[in-house]
Amino acid sequence: MNTSLYVYYRVNDDSRAQRLRQWRALAAALAAHQPRRQCRRDDADTWMEIYPDVSADFAPAYHAVLAALDPDGDWRASRHEEWFIDTDDSPAVPG
Repeated sequence: MNTSLYVYYRVNDDSRAQRLRQWRALAAALAAHQPRRQCRRDDADTWMEIYPDVSADFAPAYHAVLAALDPDGDWRASRHEEWFIDTDDSPAVPG
């Protein structure tokens, strides 16, 4: 079963540079999972990370890297994780 992780959170002028550094380090550490970062079309302060089609063993690795990059826990506290799975009625994606 395919699982994808979506993580959203807000940044502000005080946290933007730090969050961007953390995101770049997180993305580099998890590059094999092809992470992407987007922002809301109408609100550049709301960021979304996307980890498509990850395996069951992704979550522990993701959380370990995240904890290492966020020793004070502020970034983790602001993040909202949404885990999605494919449904039986999803059309097959052509390869």
